Amino acid sequence: MARSNARYVKSYKLSVGRRLVSLLAMLGAARRFNDAEIEVQAEEAIAHDRSVRTLLTVWQRDRKGSHGTRPEAVRIDNQLDRAMSACHGHTRNILRSMDAEEPVAIVAREFDEAFFTDGPGAITGLQFEDQLAAVEELIARWRSPAWQDKIAMLGLEMFVSRVEALVGPYREAIQNPTSRTITWSKLRAADHDGQENLLAVVARIVGTWGKASEEHVERRLAYLAVFNDQNERIASYRRRRRKAPDIDPDTGRELIEDDINLDEPVDA
Repeated sequence: MARSNARYVKSYKLSVGRRLVSLLAMLGAARRFNDAEIEVQAEEAIAHDRSVRTLLTVWQRDRKGSHGTRPEAVRIDNQLDRAMSACHGHTRNILRSMDAEEPVAIVAREFDEAFFTDGPGAITGLQFEDQLAAVEELIARWRSPAWQDKIAMLGLEMFVSRVEALVGPYREAIQNPTSRTITWSKLRAADHDGQENLLAVVARIVGTWGKASEEHVERRLAYLAVFNDQNERIASYRRRRRKAPDIDPDTGRELIEDDINLDEPVDA
């Protein structure tokens, strides 16, 4: 198994934006100095990390979909929650507006005690699969001979029909999750390769310009100034026990932090 370049080059794990800023500076230096091999290697590393940024963008987009791989289930769940709440709200309005002895109020109270003892939240707060089972049980009872006439008396048919119409699509959405376009493992692997590519470019620079002569020292500084600066910035964040945010490689500005942990430091 190949060893990581981190064993040979001292560096923190740089985020993709910080890698790109460093690599773009190295590419610029290679072009100024006509170092063709370093230029080609830097270009390849940059192309890879551009693709990593694209993967990250797609993954973040997918990740922001509520309930991850089941956005359609979330959409229908919200509709179902509103329908259930409307059904309960209708009977509550009857109870608030009618005398307690009125026949319709008596049936409304019976309905609430039978189906909404703890309010609709006892059902709408369940996980998808559990809510589906609970709603299917409700529909079966509402459509039973014992409750059909009472449902009509209370004027609940429109709400019951709405809940009933949502059950089929809800079940289908739960049973058929959407596959993520980009998996976390694929993103992590691509990010790991990006770090390895960066360190390989650094190793070539040091190997090419590694002597103690003034010329070699100046070349190394020209190539690695931005790379070293990014490492120092990460070290500063770590001293403050803070996560170093990614940066926009085009502007150099730090991006708003999120909880995507792709830039944890590694052994150097």
